[in-house]
Amino acid sequence: MSGQVEIKSPWLWGPARDLLFGCGVWYIFFFAFLIVAGPGLRSLQPLYLAPFLILLIATPHYGATLLRVYEHRDERRAYALFTVWTTAGLLLLFAWGVQNAAVGTLLFTAYLTWSPWHYTGQNYGIAVLFMRRRNVPADRAKRWLYASFILSFALTFLVMHEESETPRGLAEGGIHLARLGIPTWFTRVAIPLTAGAWSVALLGTALLLRKHGRLGHLLPVGLLALSQALWFTLPDLARYFGDSRLAVEALDFDYRAFYFNWVVLAH
Repeated sequence: MSGQVEIKSPWLWGPARDLLFGCGVWYIFFFAFLIVAGPGLRSLQPLYLAPFLILLIATPHYGATLLRVYEHRDERRAYALFTVWTTAGLLLLFAWGVQNAAVGTLLFTAYLTWSPWHYTGQNYGIAVLFMRRRNVPADRAKRWLYASFILSFALTFLVMHEESETPRGLAEGGIHLARLGIPTWFTRVAIPLTAGAWSVALLGTALLLRKHGRLGHLLPVGLLALSQALWFTLPDLARYFGDSRLAVEALDFDYRAFYFNWVVLAH
């Protein structure tokens, strides 16, 4: 016996829903729309729309997570460090951060730094799920794929925490992102190298996967890698290298807060 569970269908809910929502096709189409009509949409969109949609979509998302963690007593006991003590500590820190700008800034910075890792891990996990459902025996390819997602996050981390020309103290100017201040002499080398390694990892993944499956079977993996690139990698590269030639507002970090709302919805 091989010990492997037989998977009857390569899809979870069917190709249309899996590709549209699970693999980010709707966001890829929407991103193309934003390239053409982003400034117009930004000027017409009421301020409450994005927060309302995020609340509408995210509430079931978080609710399902809480239900999964707290529904059964055995689960609560098994993970008491996280379900009880870490949660209580975070609540206390949040209450402190509301009153203290320095603590609030540290919490805000930790959240903004961790979120891309969370999103990246989800994209990788879903990609591997689709590989498994297609019985693609490619452990080496999965390592290359994993490397590509790790490098994508590393690029985001480097760009996010590069030293600023006008650094601020933790309590200066209210709650904000406190960059770690990675020296520019380092990022000038590390960011292009990381971007190049990311490209090589994606190419290596594609070549290895091509040996083990039809192109149609590998489509979900490719779409998730593209979603990851649109969410993080391309905006980060546009910020670092400059977007003046492309003139794509959807990649412009001056408008990142507006466009990232749609990434949150896609997640």
